[in-house]
Amino acid sequence: KYEYTIYIRSSETQIKLFNHMITVELNPSNSSCSFNSLFTLFQTFILIGLHPGALSIRDTRQANNLADDFDMMINPETTVATAEELSIDYIPIVDNETSKVINVIKNVKNPCTKWYRNYFDEERDMLNINLSGKLFVLNSIIEETLKNHQKIVVFSQSLACLDLISHYLTNAIMCPPNKYEKSWILYKHFYRIDGSTNLSHRSNYISLFNNRKNTSASIMLISTRAGGLGINLKGASHIVLMDCSWNPSCDVQSMFRVYRIGQDKTVYVYRLISEGVLEERIYNRQIMKLALSCRVVDKKQIERVFTHYELSDLFKVSPTPLQSTKSNNLNNNDSSKYPGLVEVIRNCYPKHIVKYIEHNSLLVDNPDQQLTEQEQDQAMNEYLNETTECPQKNCSLFQ
Repeated sequence: KYEYTIYIRSSETQIKLFNHMITVELNPSNSSCSFNSLFTLFQTFILIGLHPGALSIRDTRQANNLADDFDMMINPETTVATAEELSIDYIPIVDNETSKVINVIKNVKNPCTKWYRNYFDEERDMLNINLSGKLFVLNSIIEETLKNHQKIVVFSQSLACLDLISHYLTNAIMCPPNKYEKSWILYKHFYRIDGSTNLSHRSNYISLFNNRKNTSASIMLISTRAGGLGINLKGASHIVLMDCSWNPSCDVQSMFRVYRIGQDKTVYVYRLISEGVLEERIYNRQIMKLALSCRVVDKKQIERVFTHYELSDLFKVSPTPLQSTKSNNLNNNDSSKYPGLVEVIRNCYPKHIVKYIEHNSLLVDNPDQQLTEQEQDQAMNEYLNETTECPQKNCSLFQ
């Protein structure tokens, strides 16, 4: 298994949206500010980091009284495979509730807030993949996966993220599924599982996706909550985590849907992190929590890679300028050092990728520093403090 963390460069539009969030929407003097909790801020930053259009999708869902960003049914206007197009004898049934879901991409009904319209034109920019480094890199990963005749699972906490990726696939914005067809067809070329998916349908989708004879289906889009536990996706060999969770175990459990007993392929994990903004700092906090866990459970002394300042300075927007990024000096030896990543780097660095590292390298076991009995007690106390923190606490950002 190879795990990579890829730090994604934000587009100019995304940086403007991030800065607007900090200077205007989160200004304590702004009486209309609704971003009064860390959780709401985190959600909004994650969506901006994905693509500015994800904000519009979220607001449209809310305006039409659809389920929030944790639960949503599929778009009824998404292209669905017919019986003739399916390579196996199963046709998924779309229930009545699903058929009534509003097209969240096109049918906008006066969302509650449209502050981002000053920076983003929904009609013009919704399908502009260059506004999102994450989608550009994801497209490159998908392209390389298809070249090797392998399958890929894409996880996200955000259903707006899954909506947008589906929209890009079915509208031929991403690479084609094969040399004969331009756009992707749901239930033929890709599947989607979220909290609204019927349990019997979910089981069928997983079986179809894992079927080695089903070479048409290459992508599984899945929400972190719906697919983080209890399913087996060993038909895939590539995993993309589109965003990071406050709780590192959520991402680890997602990875174990593919990397598990019975997997006979090398597994590649790609974590896409928006560089220089809140998501990177949340990811850093993940590493801190994992380090605390390792110190207690594995009795290892983990070198502290990140400083306390980096963990506390959550809200600063400090993206790395393109001009200051080092040139890409990849050579043939890097193919063995970064298997499964070299072509993605060549395609996306430095325009859309700031840097890339192996995830495991962030937690380096130092055998020269063994835990003393006192350190073990301290580590246990730190671990308990971390695990008993209430993540739902609704505190002001400006206390």
